[in-house]
Amino acid sequence: MYVAFVAGLSAFGLIPRATVEIPGSARRLDRIVGLLRRRRCRYSFHDLSRVGIDRGPPPTPRFNTPFELGLAVALERVGHPHDWFVFEARPHRMTKS
Repeated sequence: MYVAFVAGLSAFGLIPRATVEIPGSARRLDRIVGLLRRRRCRYSFHDLSRVGIDRGPPPTPRFNTPFELGLAVALERVGHPHDWFVFEARPHRMTKS
């Protein structure tokens, strides 16, 4: 799915950015906020279709993607020019959550 997103965004003339491209030991959260705050990251795309339970013990919900979406929404709400888009595989699940 990641490769499909990168290819699709590139086809639209966008330059995909991801935290894996940032070298160094900064926390992932700091790298995400840094990417979202840059003027050249005007858009963010969040795939909620992959949110689920981690099967490793103990079974734990994976909240990183919804949390990252929350950061993008908060940034937009405080006046930073940012548009965010959400992808979901199941009908009506995004509205419910």
